[in-house]
Amino acid sequence: MCLVVGLLLVWPAVHHAAWRAWHFDAWRFGGFAMYTVPKLAVATGLVGEANGGWVSLVPHELPPGVQDALARQKKFRRALGDLARPDPLARAVLALGGLDGVVVVIKEQHLVGTEVVEETRWYRYSLSGLEDLSSGTDFPQEWR
Repeated sequence: MCLVVGLLLVWPAVHHAAWRAWHFDAWRFGGFAMYTVPKLAVATGLVGEANGGWVSLVPHELPPGVQDALARQKKFRRALGDLARPDPLARAVLALGGLDGVVVVIKEQHLVGTEVVEETRWYRYSLSGLEDLSSGTDFPQEWR
């Protein structure tokens, strides 16, 4: 009984620390931060690489399977934050063929103190692997 009470007393601090570290949805994992944090936006974009150039991939023009993967990515990213990597989405896009690679661009808002801060992360996938471009310099400046 004392162990259960002790865990209930410690869990809010652990949940808050994990929420700050991984940016998951504060309403998840039974924490108390849910009462203090607004729902913040998450946007996901896709840019293809073909023949050494960039190709904009418009979500509503993609096949239904890729649109489903995009919807799942947005849902999981909102819920799990940085723990939800876009690997399945990139695999679905690369399976279409015709692309040398794909860049998944995720723009999300985080609460830092009392300020809402927007962060952009780039995940670059090729047919041979993944590269995290979050701080890269070779990505087009207009998409930063």
